[in-house]
Amino acid sequence: MSYQIYYDRAFIRVGDKFIPIANSGSNNCWQYYNGREVPEKNWNVLNWKRDYQFLFSESEIKDIARDYELNSRKSGMDFKSRNRCFEPGEFERWIINGMKNAYTVEEYVSFGNRFFVIDYSPGETEKWKEHFFKTTTELLKILDDLKDVKK
Repeated sequence: MSYQIYYDRAFIRVGDKFIPIANSGSNNCWQYYNGREVPEKNWNVLNWKRDYQFLFSESEIKDIARDYELNSRKSGMDFKSRNRCFEPGEFERWIINGMKNAYTVEEYVSFGNRFFVIDYSPGETEKWKEHFFKTTTELLKILDDLKDVKK
């Protein structure tokens, strides 16, 4: 049986709002990296139940954290490491505490990170478009340009 492992989180601060991003992967999915098999890990926005929203206020982050916590308790399928599940209330706190270490796009870029938003709407993988950005202004423009896109 498969479960989701949440390895890390990185919140982006955009004014008084946040983009909650988590690094996660399935326990039974692997990928090849430098000739060896490593666990699959991907960065995604924590916006379950809010698929088309990316910027969240502090109170909305708390609502998101509660939703993820309740789903985790119900399903038992969200883990903090291989073979170690979140304790009751821990997943919610883990998400909420991500706001304490939020950085702006510019700060993350200065640390050596790079960002992009993927437009999945064309359907076929080879037609997906990556929109790279290095500033908060560029990010907000991309989000505005893609606001009517469904994926």
